[in-house]
Amino acid sequence: MENEFEIDDNVKLSTKVTEEDLENAVEDEFGAKYSPDWKRLIRVPQNIENYEIKETTQVICNWAFHRRIFLKSVVIPLSVTTIGENSFRSCSSLSKVNLPSSVTSIGYAAFSDCSSLLSITIPSSVTSIGNSAFSGSSLTSIEIPSSVTTIENNTFFACHRLTSIEIPSSVSRIGTSAFESCSSLTSIEIPSSVTTIEKRTFAYCNSLNSVKIPSSVNVIEDYAFELCLSLSSVDIPRSVQSIGLHVFEGCKSLTNINIPSSLKTISYSAFDGCTSLRRIKIPYGITSIGAAAFRGCVFLESIEIPASVTFIDGWAFDGCSSLVSIKIPSSVTCISKFALQDTSPHIRVAVSADAINRLSSMLQIDDRYKLVNINNEDALSAEVTVKDLKNAITDEFGVKYSSDWKRLLQIPKGFNYERYKVKSGTLVIGNNAFRCCGSIIDIVMPSSVITIGNNAFSGCSSLKNIEISEHVTKIGDGVFEACTSLTRVKIPYSVVSIGKNAFKWCTSLTRVEIRSYTIKIGSGAFENCSSLADINFPGYLAEIGDRMFKGCLSLASITIPPNVISIGYKAFSNCISLDKIKIPPSVKKIGYYAFENCQSISHLIISPDTTSIGKKAFRGCSSLSNIWIPPKVTCIGEMAFSLCLSLAHIDISSSIISIGKDVFHECMSLTRIKIPAGTREKFEKMLPDYKDKLVESGKDDLPF
Repeated sequence: MENEFEIDDNVKLSTKVTEEDLENAVEDEFGAKYSPDWKRLIRVPQNIENYEIKETTQVICNWAFHRRIFLKSVVIPLSVTTIGENSFRSCSSLSKVNLPSSVTSIGYAAFSDCSSLLSITIPSSVTSIGNSAFSGSSLTSIEIPSSVTTIENNTFFACHRLTSIEIPSSVSRIGTSAFESCSSLTSIEIPSSVTTIEKRTFAYCNSLNSVKIPSSVNVIEDYAFELCLSLSSVDIPRSVQSIGLHVFEGCKSLTNINIPSSLKTISYSAFDGCTSLRRIKIPYGITSIGAAAFRGCVFLESIEIPASVTFIDGWAFDGCSSLVSIKIPSSVTCISKFALQDTSPHIRVAVSADAINRLSSMLQIDDRYKLVNINNEDALSAEVTVKDLKNAITDEFGVKYSSDWKRLLQIPKGFNYERYKVKSGTLVIGNNAFRCCGSIIDIVMPSSVITIGNNAFSGCSSLKNIEISEHVTKIGDGVFEACTSLTRVKIPYSVVSIGKNAFKWCTSLTRVEIRSYTIKIGSGAFENCSSLADINFPGYLAEIGDRMFKGCLSLASITIPPNVISIGYKAFSNCISLDKIKIPPSVKKIGYYAFENCQSISHLIISPDTTSIGKKAFRGCSSLSNIWIPPKVTCIGEMAFSLCLSLAHIDISSSIISIGKDVFHECMSLTRIKIPAGTREKFEKMLPDYKDKLVESGKDDLPF
């Protein structure tokens, strides 16, 4: 019978409390109510702070300590076997509990919402832990004994401080929402005894970055890992036969996912909003791609669809704005007209010749889609081979093209024309096509061009005017490097990636306009563009790469877009005119030398979600007068603020665990380093040369 437990003397003691129980109860000297035989603790008084349960007690009844907000400690004797439902629920001051080895059962929500409960010892005698037993508590870690076989629904729901847990091999079931919203949990290893990951088991575990799924698991249910924002890689074993709806939705750090061939369907919204996914390989054996399966994967650049797929549902790739080409096998018999909604402008859809008419009708092809024969894709490479040049044909200016006029391969030696119009119908301007052509001033590019190869115009020192085709999707590495006469550039909406060093040493370049669909800009793209004063960033950009603006001497201000997660090595180094910068909440990492020698920066707001500040990140920022280190920063690299000659005040939060040497070297104006109360000993060890500058405050303050 529910709420009844058999004791050694074969008498069943109920955890349920009736009106009759309350009427017949006896009280101890503290006013706590027991059953007449002193075996059942029924209620304790509201204002109790510390309590030792009688040694005759075998059962702590339902609701016995419920909402005793002043209760700080409780001693549970060896006689107790059962802790009833909601027994300690909402005891907000209770910080520690030791359960004796006599306890075999912990009831439903027994310690739920004990917001101060940091630790509890569960003995090996416990075989049953009820639903929601510790939900909403402040447990930081817990060891589950091997006597437990099931972790019930919601057991650790919203345990926001729980960082680690070891699940024994005895556990064969982890219930629905068992660890949902455990926002500090960083890793989990699921034992090989588990066969199903149930609904919402790890949903909203914001810090979870590692999960090991054993080969015993054959089902992953709906929402299992939804909004695990830090999860970067998942290996789904071959044993898994099905994954549910929204399984990895919103896992925005997920960069690598191994999809097994044992699956038949990629379900509805399975990877919806996985904004860091760049490449996906769907294995042979998958027959359908569900609605919104990859919706909002804004950085997805390529995806391989196998010949086993027959059906692609609506919005499968909706909002995949970086997807510039996709190959659809002839096995696909049905594809929703909305499957490619809001992908990259002018996406190229490669299909077999026999399927062009059929798929064209299904997709309702318009000017946005370019349907091409899948067999011709390799012929559009920007790489130029000896064979290409041998088989080339030439125009009236001696410029070499492929035999179908779709690829411009190379200009001739001695080419001395100031203006050149690329042939209409050209799709690719090959690698090095105009490299070091000193005469060319003006290039006219037809709208048919979709790719500009590496170094295509590098060293064209006289080039002043070029209008990039509205169909170009990729600008290769070093394309305009050292085009020292180029003054303005407009990057069209169609471009999703700009290669490394693309505009490096364009010393006359004053303004760059990048439209909103560009999501990747390579390292050194604008390095040493000494006249660049104005640039607008696209909203989809994920990172500010290494040396991207190094040596841009005229750049005075910049707005970093809200999706950027990292600022790379020397990204703004020697931008001596840069005087104000706001780092958005999305940024987690500031790289080595990121703002070194930005001498004009006087005001700096670091993202509250930043976790690390790299070596020499702000070295030589001589106008910077004060700075606040946000509460999630754990590491500050060596010499990070060295030679910040005007730096007078700095606020450091308690999250810091590592500070590099000489972090404030030659900071001549530094008078105060504000630290949280009670942390002086910790910071004196990390900052031994600045003990006299340390000032304790009552709490981590807000920024200046």
